[in-house]
Amino acid sequence: MKIRILTFHAVANYGAVLQAYALQEALRELGHDVAFIDYRPPYLTTGGSFWFPRSKWHLEANLVIAYKKLMTLKEFQGGMRAQNKRFQEFVDTNLILDGHRYRSIAELRRKPPEADLYICGSDQIWNPSKQYGVDPACFLDFGEPGVKKISYAASFGKPDVPDRHHAEIARYIEKLDRISVREASGVDLVRRLSGQQASLVPDPTFLIDWSKQKSLAEMHAARDKKQVFFYVLRDGTGIFEAQQKFSQKGYQVVQPYNPNQRWKAHGAVKAMSPWEWLSEIQQSNFVVTNSFHGTVFSILLKKPFLTLQLGGGKSGLNERMKHLLSETKLTGRIMAGQQLTQSDMDKPMAFDWDQVISDSEKMKNNGLDFLKTSIETDADES
Repeated sequence: MKIRILTFHAVANYGAVLQAYALQEALRELGHDVAFIDYRPPYLTTGGSFWFPRSKWHLEANLVIAYKKLMTLKEFQGGMRAQNKRFQEFVDTNLILDGHRYRSIAELRRKPPEADLYICGSDQIWNPSKQYGVDPACFLDFGEPGVKKISYAASFGKPDVPDRHHAEIARYIEKLDRISVREASGVDLVRRLSGQQASLVPDPTFLIDWSKQKSLAEMHAARDKKQVFFYVLRDGTGIFEAQQKFSQKGYQVVQPYNPNQRWKAHGAVKAMSPWEWLSEIQQSNFVVTNSFHGTVFSILLKKPFLTLQLGGGKSGLNERMKHLLSETKLTGRIMAGQQLTQSDMDKPMAFDWDQVISDSEKMKNNGLDFLKTSIETDADES
């Protein structure tokens, strides 16, 4: 079957490109012709156009747009240039693109990609952007009649979305043939907004065996010093102090280059490709993260870890990590606060990996069953 996927496949974010790769490979292993719809709207790439400030929302959106444009200018700086080059090489080498590049929903509607089945997801594709709002493309609001449309592990990123988006999102969801989301809160939100039933499935990264990925296996190398890997986004409260404490305990502290980081780092900061990022996790003795995919890959690569909750206005983003750790019976690994105490750092390194692997396999099978059933239903109706 000819399947085309729409997701965030070409952004400089480890979780985004690796979940895209995983869904592609899972579908290819099922025997399908798979490629990504190369959708790169300006609001994702350069921030988009400024709004005429008619409301408080427009003013806030313009601040986000200005920030993104500033970050685009910084792409010519050393660290960011090296990082972006590694991401582009990953996309060029590992992801199969449909060919035509689309920059707007109008282009997608005018000349939609040929396919038997469209899939939107995974990642936070249903989380309205601060500068644009709801993107109809992320709900597959395009295509010729007869093309089936499903979501796989689509995420709102948080338990709710602003009221002003409710009716619009409901209209788009109602047009999908089958719906699946990544968090339990998403199931509830879909039902409240549209009255539709959504299946709960795991992130695509659970659908493949990462130990069999050749590019990752080729990067494995023995380390002569114990290492702790920090992958921290959005909020670095207490991170510098924690890195110092780990260093004092004899750990080599490593973290990826983060162009958005506004806090001081201790230890080695490296520009990393997605494969190199995975390799650093694989070769570390311990992981500290406040990222969903940082937590996911600690589990999949069987690395002892601590997950830090985000605070303040970002606390809604903790929902996906809480759900994941509940599913794998690892809720004891999430921190209630953002400060790492000595007792947190002294938590035992031993995990019941047999139980974790068993739970992960159940999640994998659930996800594959949803995909197989959706595809088989589509084939029967063709």
